[in-house]
Amino acid sequence: MMKFRFLWILMVLAFAKALPVQAQQIKKEQESRIESQEFPAETEKWVKALSENCKKLKFYKEVDGDKTSYELKCKCEGRKRSIEFSEKGALEDVEILTRNKKVAKAVLKRIQKSLDSITSKNRIEKIQEQYFLNSTSPAQLKLRINNSDLNGYELIVAFKEKRKIYRKELQFDRYGKLISSRDIKRLEYDFLLF
Repeated sequence: MMKFRFLWILMVLAFAKALPVQAQQIKKEQESRIESQEFPAETEKWVKALSENCKKLKFYKEVDGDKTSYELKCKCEGRKRSIEFSEKGALEDVEILTRNKKVAKAVLKRIQKSLDSITSKNRIEKIQEQYFLNSTSPAQLKLRINNSDLNGYELIVAFKEKRKIYRKELQFDRYGKLISSRDIKRLEYDFLLF
């Protein structure tokens, strides 16, 4: 009887170790408004080039888990723009708010197919064009933005399943292929008054 229990425990441990472990990524983002002087000095050439002719410049410090970054939000040519930098001031990406009807129909169809595979009850709440740094020149990145030569899309999507509503942040390439997904965790204590 003792040998049987020992073998059974050994088999359970072996199977448990063999199963793939997938860590669920969770977006727990918290941003706070800062003054422009608190922005890393290394961002100056990018801020100047990418916010030229923009209005309503607002600067933020963002903490997402262990990662700290800086973000400039502004409005350029009637569209909201977000320019994100690492803690050391390196440009990470530029995101420009867009609408579903501005996305190519074939791409939007592929995106919707991915969303429906999660659950058929879904609604896109926010869609942004994403531009990553492919060169070291602000002028080249600005030209890519002007020509809509984007790298992909970032979406915030609400899903409803078994009477529960939850949100995910999903990243797609420029052709509508899903790259990554993470759950959005709302920080409830943000709304407490002290």
